[in-house]
Amino acid sequence: MQIQKKVPIETITTFQNKGTISELWTLESVSDAQELIKSGKAWTVLGKGSNTLLRGRSVDIVAQVSPKSEMPIVSGTKLTVSAGTSGNRLLKLCQENGLTGVEFCAGVPTTVGGMVTMNFGCWGDEIGNHVESVGIVNSDGEYLEIASEDMAFSYRESRIQKEKWIVMTATFFLEEDDPATIQSRITQMIQTRLEKQPLRENSFGSIFKNPRGKYAGQIIEQLGLKGLRQGDIHISQKHANFMVNDKNGTYEEAITLIQHIQDEVQKKSQVQLEPEVQIVP
Repeated sequence: MQIQKKVPIETITTFQNKGTISELWTLESVSDAQELIKSGKAWTVLGKGSNTLLRGRSVDIVAQVSPKSEMPIVSGTKLTVSAGTSGNRLLKLCQENGLTGVEFCAGVPTTVGGMVTMNFGCWGDEIGNHVESVGIVNSDGEYLEIASEDMAFSYRESRIQKEKWIVMTATFFLEEDDPATIQSRITQMIQTRLEKQPLRENSFGSIFKNPRGKYAGQIIEQLGLKGLRQGDIHISQKHANFMVNDKNGTYEEAITLIQHIQDEVQKKSQVQLEPEVQIVP
């Protein structure tokens, strides 16, 4: 296990807001995760930090699972990887082994653990639809394999968000396909995402969950809130459900902007927007 002290938040999140966390633990094994749980300290687990607004004062430790904690295992159309495996690496493994099903994740700066925890989804599909089981360390320090049907996957949620669990591995059930065809789909997905989302700017992805039957970005745009600014942070001109940190934005500025948008939408559209971004105060 590696432990770093006083780590700048901008080095571990895609939003790159200003601030520092006390300790960053890189978990390289189940025993490392067990040590974290037994530490008695307040902690949170971070993937790529692409769905997180982090100030970190409420936790003593931010932990990340190393992609090397578990080597990839391919068994027929099943693929098991570490929770620390990046989305790009997952897709590369799929393409190399002729396995299809998760191309919709292409272009997202995430990890397998993060995707499973929030049940990442887009374009009509969700990662939970392709998960067979998840290897976790529970709050008692036990390592368990949790079957997909016991994960309580729903829209942008899973059981992991309600339990004090650390995801260590995930096993996916996929389908066979031609590697060249898979690569073509991955390339197209990335291009589509780049055209519609500010992926090359400092952003944490979608700010809000989509209300039932509606799109949060569309509601925000219709109210003329694209480009709305708070300090060094603004609502993207490319997609109204994305927030961009120009350079020196802070956690406090982001929270102020989020709350202002919620208030405006509630007042003018009678819709209560719920944050999709995971907020760690």
